[in-house]
Amino acid sequence: MAQKQGQQERPYNTRSERKKYLIVCEGERTEPNYFTSLKKKLPIGLVDIDIEGTGANTLSLVDIAIKLKHEQAEKAKKSIIHRPYDHVWAVFDKDDFPDVNFNNAIFKARSNKVKVAYTNEAFELWYLLHFEFHNTGISRHQYYPLLTRYIGREYAKNAVDMYDLLAEIGNEARAMKWASDLLGQSNLQNPAASNPSTTVHKLIQDLNKFKMA
Repeated sequence: MAQKQGQQERPYNTRSERKKYLIVCEGERTEPNYFTSLKKKLPIGLVDIDIEGTGANTLSLVDIAIKLKHEQAEKAKKSIIHRPYDHVWAVFDKDDFPDVNFNNAIFKARSNKVKVAYTNEAFELWYLLHFEFHNTGISRHQYYPLLTRYIGREYAKNAVDMYDLLAEIGNEARAMKWASDLLGQSNLQNPAASNPSTTVHKLIQDLNKFKMA
């Protein structure tokens, strides 16, 4: 059967049943590569996913997500070939950005109905949780040798196969649990103060439900 954008073809009843997602990423390759690989595992009959790698961070990234969300809504008003996004997610890290920028980005996103898959400190925390429970705050670059040890090759930040590699040799269900445990220990009113913590698993859970449909 024909395929669109690498996703598996699957019949569906009406156009309105299909969900449309926008994932706006801070990174231009790391996160987009990961979510593009995940996207290929999902049936296009149930979900459409647009993925944007912006190179922007925190508040700037959230502003882009809000802008794209509104632009799509306007297109949908003018043409039946477009439909608004059902879900918009912003994916970004704390890194060394000021605490106030990180926190305000999260709160601004939520107030504009944009969901947030954040990581404090770096997206690589989500990768590492596939192998171990890690509750010590470290910098982005300190994750690299840890991941290198687990994946059996030098970790490359922009690798295109990390999703598939983690699915093969890691444990996503365990990563979900450990990410949830970390989040349960974090300060939700001050996410910048909670290193390590992440909400990336919430986005993964949201998308994984289409595998079961």
